[in-house]
Amino acid sequence: HNLILALLVVGLAAFLLLKPEKAGQQKYKLSEFSPGSVTRITLMPAQREPIVLEKQGKNWRLTAPFAARADTNRAEDALEILQAQSETRLPAQDPEKFELDKPFVRMTVQQTAKEQQFVFGGRQPVSNEVYVATGGQVYLVSPTFLLDVARLPGDYASRKPLAEDESPTGFTLPGLKLTLKDGRWQREPDEDKLSADQLNHFLDEWRLALAIGVDKAGAAKPLDHMQIHLANGKTLDFSVIAREPEVVLRREDEGLEYHFPPDVGERLLNPAAQTQQP
Repeated sequence: HNLILALLVVGLAAFLLLKPEKAGQQKYKLSEFSPGSVTRITLMPAQREPIVLEKQGKNWRLTAPFAARADTNRAEDALEILQAQSETRLPAQDPEKFELDKPFVRMTVQQTAKEQQFVFGGRQPVSNEVYVATGGQVYLVSPTFLLDVARLPGDYASRKPLAEDESPTGFTLPGLKLTLKDGRWQREPDEDKLSADQLNHFLDEWRLALAIGVDKAGAAKPLDHMQIHLANGKTLDFSVIAREPEVVLRREDEGLEYHFPPDVGERLLNPAAQTQQP
């Protein structure tokens, strides 16, 4: 009996995987735009300030409601709607019926000379799909497309306190200056309390750091300061805004605050905290 049941399950799975689409079933594309051709995304969530993302070279930047390096994955997620296909297309004649008169989000994507708007309305109760109006038509799409465009502004900002091309070669910490020269660490004052492994882990901690949240900087008085010296000669100033219940570091040149769990924050502030690292 178990063998028969197993074969039945395998057969059913194969049928579902290989079954042809219903005759006459048609899928409608929502856009002819290519995600790679988009240079600007404007999101207008209901009762919240607009969010603007702009392509600058190969990278995305958040330009409103505050300026920040953007999380490329989040920007690309927002553009997934351009490749969406729907099995349902309706004329846009009754916006109230689809809750498109008071949409959750209006999204406008721009190419160099063209733009397209997507209006995200209510949910279809049976399929759980979301109504989206664009190009004079209404479509039903997966709710994941709404989730990708209904985030908070800080969710679109890069959670990395250092950009990809910012490579640290030194740190100025309270009572300690560290400089990486010819693959070796120089310490001021010159003490051997910190091992080379600890200092290498400290460097990696900053290279790989990922905040749990990013906000526009407030006016809080700093608890402490540190500097990061980069390979390109630039120096970045960071202020410690809070140590509990989370560590908050303000990057002064960006005017942004990066939030970290206490253990991660401590490792970013104190090379000696690297003792537990493998």
